[in-house]
Amino acid sequence: PQTNVASFHSPWKLSRSAAGGVFIHDEVGVTNQYTFYGTYAYRIPVSEHAKIAVGAQAGISYYRSNLDDLVIVTPNGQPDPAFAQTESRYLPNLGIGVYYYSDRSYIGLSLPALINNEWENQDAVATARQKRQFFLSAGHVFDVGPHLKLKPNVLLRWVEGGAFQFDLNANLLIREVVWLGASYRMDDSFDVLVQWNITKQLSLGYSYGYPINSLASTQYGTHEIM
Repeated sequence: PQTNVASFHSPWKLSRSAAGGVFIHDEVGVTNQYTFYGTYAYRIPVSEHAKIAVGAQAGISYYRSNLDDLVIVTPNGQPDPAFAQTESRYLPNLGIGVYYYSDRSYIGLSLPALINNEWENQDAVATARQKRQFFLSAGHVFDVGPHLKLKPNVLLRWVEGGAFQFDLNANLLIREVVWLGASYRMDDSFDVLVQWNITKQLSLGYSYGYPINSLASTQYGTHEIM
């Protein structure tokens, strides 16, 4: 499987607005999905050091499955007509979110896809459906010493009619220069990270994730450089 993501965003000069875009390409076997969203956010000051941002996104996904590229083996050696076709769909969608943030705290709630698209394949033998996903994130920075700050944060995810998951994270900032962190993703992995703030505009980091799910028997973890 391969995933490619490109995104950009920027505030508008002399404005409370910001806008951007996201492009995603997912490829799994003979299936490709291309998604593009335009994004917009409006920031509302609620105090000298805090704001609320209200955002929305709108876009479309193009789904294509080249079933005729598969090599099908049948008992009689004849082609299987169920695979002699190409499945494709255009799937529009909308997303919304609200985000409160200050110098020390943040909390946000988002629904990236509001429309539950549903479709059947050409022979009506299978039905696929997109489901809404809800994301809630929150975090706060605590002073725990003259040169130490602790930043715990949590991410909650819920799929409509499906599973609930959470991420628990904690990061320690030393002398405003080095971050040390640990993370637990429910039924998925343990992670550790280190990050160096080289300047106010530049940082370099590394993280390692060790799987605790069924992948633990086939791979030894993931490495990420940021």
